[in-house]
Amino acid sequence: PAGEPDRARPYLEKAFQLSGRLTAKDRRHIVAWYAIANQDYPEAIRRYQDLIRTYPNEAEAYLRLARLLEGESRNQEAVDTLHQGLAIDPEDPEMYNTLSKVTSEMGRHEEAIRMAERYVALAGSANAYDTLGLALRTAGLYERSLAAFNQALELEPDFEIAAIHRTVLYLHMGREGAFLRE
Repeated sequence: PAGEPDRARPYLEKAFQLSGRLTAKDRRHIVAWYAIANQDYPEAIRRYQDLIRTYPNEAEAYLRLARLLEGESRNQEAVDTLHQGLAIDPEDPEMYNTLSKVTSEMGRHEEAIRMAERYVALAGSANAYDTLGLALRTAGLYERSLAAFNQALELEPDFEIAAIHRTVLYLHMGREGAFLRE
């Protein structure tokens, strides 16, 4: 499972044992996932780069590689990788989600907002509106950000991350009363 390398490791080890039944592409994915489970991110990056060289139309590999690169503060490489992935699958909402996050971190606010808006158009989910809210907040567009967080919470009232992001926004807006109520 994502974000839980200790829980994932036994499953990946079992996949290794059964790898003779898998395609070469699937084996490459497992090796990359195993590197992530072992928190060997430089190795995981190498594995995904190799996978992409061998299977250049494997869109998921571009997304996973970009997230690893971003985690290693290699943001421009992550952006370039995501654009390559979007050339293969221009409708992948998660690539727009990740692009919004990375470009926002880079201070490229207009691009981050455009990517988040595209994510909203493709997914329409609470998480998409939360991503848009974050991009707008980072750009200093607080009222629009508040509207996006409110939309996220309207779609999914128990979405704690959006509630936390909205609470932080209240501080940015100088609305201490709303912050305390939240």
